[in-house]
Amino acid sequence: MIVRIFRVWVKAGCAADWQRMVEEHSIPWMRSQAGCVAFFAGKPLEPDGLEFSMTSVWTDTDAIKRAVGENWQEAILFGDEARIAERVEMHHYEVFGGD
Repeated sequence: MIVRIFRVWVKAGCAADWQRMVEEHSIPWMRSQAGCVAFFAGKPLEPDGLEFSMTSVWTDTDAIKRAVGENWQEAILFGDEARIAERVEMHHYEVFGGD
């Protein structure tokens, strides 16, 4: 199992737009991907926070590649997401020690 953690810092004044795009596009898309066994979108606890996250759990790296392509280790931004993202990070981890 692979944990994929995406973090994004959006431009000031764009937090509501980012959350709307994730709710309308990213969440339905993630739920439709074969091999994605869990997905969690995170928003800042602070009202004026600009950092969001998306954490997904995948069966293996092949499932991630089927979903996002050969550049699976890079963050993918669609449409207006790229316009309002100020900084992005993508990290992958192999699950260990769990049941």
